[in-house]
Amino acid sequence: MSNIPIRPLLTILTLSLLVSLTSCDDKSPQAETANRAVLVYMLANNNLSDYAGSDIAEMKRAAADIGNGRLLVYIQSKTEAPRLFEISPSNPELTLKTYDTTVSSADPRRLREVVDDVKSIAEADSYGIIFWSHATGWQNEPSGTLGYGSPIAPLSFGADGNSQPLKMKITSMATALEGNRFDFIYFDCCHMATVEVAYELRHLTPFIAASPTELGVDGMPYDLNIGCFFAPKANLSQAIRNTFSTYPLTYTYGCSISLISTEGLERLATVSRMAMKHAPPQSYTPVRYFRNGVLDTGIFDMAHYFRAMTEDDPPLAREWEAAFRNTVTESHSTSSVFMLPADNFNGLGCHILSDSYPSSALGYDELAWYRDVVAR
Repeated sequence: MSNIPIRPLLTILTLSLLVSLTSCDDKSPQAETANRAVLVYMLANNNLSDYAGSDIAEMKRAAADIGNGRLLVYIQSKTEAPRLFEISPSNPELTLKTYDTTVSSADPRRLREVVDDVKSIAEADSYGIIFWSHATGWQNEPSGTLGYGSPIAPLSFGADGNSQPLKMKITSMATALEGNRFDFIYFDCCHMATVEVAYELRHLTPFIAASPTELGVDGMPYDLNIGCFFAPKANLSQAIRNTFSTYPLTYTYGCSISLISTEGLERLATVSRMAMKHAPPQSYTPVRYFRNGVLDTGIFDMAHYFRAMTEDDPPLAREWEAAFRNTVTESHSTSSVFMLPADNFNGLGCHILSDSYPSSALGYDELAWYRDVVAR
């Protein structure tokens, strides 16, 4: 029979076990696969730079809502090299990687690199992506000026630089993201709720949240929306409502925002192709989503346009309306947005070809929507 006291031995074993369990707990958050990783892709090397800081502060305030997720931010600002960092409840800003500036953040190669880095660094069951910057919808070569007299650069998303900023085509964005699948794409920028943008990105995500009009420089309220993005099933409906709710009471320029189900786009394309065989009345005036002083061309309300084209064919009109409602599942607008009356806003924009702006003049003929719907 042993002479070793039993109680001290049990105490030693218990302490050893507790140390072991504590060590496992320390390591498990890093080893555990996140339920969702969300990337915020911020092109802030422009006149929106100051607003990037306030939005990042909002994200940090909502860090507790990330739960078992990972929130990563890629930012290129005016003052520092591009970098990827993480916001978490335990660390408000952990830099994960820095990047050189030989490749612009508006270059699809950089977007692809960052998305690949996120998937490597933050393994997760699913992913979401938020695009933050200036934007002009699908348009590749718009004319005019974009606010404050600054020139609009060619292409459509982002603005890397001030005098002649570099931007990214929507077709290039789709190519850069090819092979990925996101729970959602949220555009925290202007004019991205157009059928051309949604159709180009339809294979990447089931849901797109975006504004068809200009969006105020304050963008979305991240402190309210982070919890929506990391819910077990991302709650994009609540996110757009949160964004919309901050504008009527706070800003005089208003807000419009929509939720698009990409599952409905194929049917919408088919019925729209049929509708394109008709023509609106000669007296038809489209509903603009661009202010005249912002762009000479524009994005127009899609439903208003197609309803005018199909008004002499009630069965087709009903079929088109059903397809549209299955695509734009929710939209909100104040009574006016940037001085544009919103009585006939329906939440999704489209381009209308004209003699002044044929398809080739704007690169419209590069888009899948043009090939599948307009040109047929």
